[in-house]
Amino acid sequence: MAVLAYYVYRYNFYRLVIKPGLIYSIIYGMVMAIYLLGIRRLGEYLSQFPEVNAEFIEGILLVALVFIFQPFRTQIQNRLDKIFFKDKYYYQQFLRELTDSISGIVDLQKLLQTLSAALVSALKAKACTLVVFRMNEGEPQIYKTYGNHELHDIHILIDALLATRRFRLRRQMRDHRVVLALRKNNIELAIPIHFQDDLIGLVCLTEKRNGSSYSDEELDVLQTFANQVGLAFENARLVQDRLDLEAKVFQAEKLHSLGQLATTLAHEVKNPLSSIKTIIQVLHERAVGEEAEDLRIVLHEIDRLNAVLEKLLTFARPTTTEFESIKVPEIVQEVADLLKHQVRKSNIKIDFRVANSLPEIRT
Repeated sequence: MAVLAYYVYRYNFYRLVIKPGLIYSIIYGMVMAIYLLGIRRLGEYLSQFPEVNAEFIEGILLVALVFIFQPFRTQIQNRLDKIFFKDKYYYQQFLRELTDSISGIVDLQKLLQTLSAALVSALKAKACTLVVFRMNEGEPQIYKTYGNHELHDIHILIDALLATRRFRLRRQMRDHRVVLALRKNNIELAIPIHFQDDLIGLVCLTEKRNGSSYSDEELDVLQTFANQVGLAFENARLVQDRLDLEAKVFQAEKLHSLGQLATTLAHEVKNPLSSIKTIIQVLHERAVGEEAEDLRIVLHEIDRLNAVLEKLLTFARPTTTEFESIKVPEIVQEVADLLKHQVRKSNIKIDFRVANSLPEIRT
């Protein structure tokens, strides 16, 4: 008896006892009783009077009963759903409220956050992870993920879900690889989300917090949820793509402005630098000894500064990459020349020796 009670709770077997059809049959039975015991008998009574059209009156009353019964049936159905099928009624309310709440959300991250929180709260799942795909040459590629845990071997789940629009329960799976992937990710239920014919999303739910299985009503509401949320996923993804494109355009405009600034700066610096170089060259021609060597170093540094300015100019216009060969002894000699005055003050002598067999470096 205890085992039977456990399975009634664990797998919701009580739904096999109370069926909606039985209750609705009782309602329609009440209508038939009203017709047979009320309207029909009234028609038989009125048929005794030749001056009265009993069939017409009976028809009018029957039509009135149908119109009166329709709102009455809706109220009875809602009350019965609340009493006997409260889960179904609750999930219908959940779907309506969720649809209203996400209808105005275009931010993809906020949409995923809202859906994840709603599913975990409504279904009492331990965790929920949502994945958004982008179609790339006919194959879904992961675009964005939101959830409580990282997914592994997701490609196995994708392959299993491409062929169906239905949810996948782990206990119903027969493919050993898919079962292992679900168990590895602690996924009890996987729901594919489609837009038109493309797989654009995936909802992964862990087991429920109380350890019970997902009921038929919950599976039905999840399937309805997947059918409705596909458009919201696609709209949010398109908006995100547009925002990313606008960010790239803005960055490109910033780089363009920076290139123009670099061009202006380079021209403004090169003009006085040319005058400085001319004066230094004249002084270098007149200088002798150590002074001439110092002026040679100054001229070399001016040339280096000019090279930097040329690089700033090329930043503003597209160019092809060009490589040049550099001799290592020349680079070492230039460094030694720059440090000559500093080491002289410290009474340090640089002994410069470089092998002639060193290869050139292309940069």
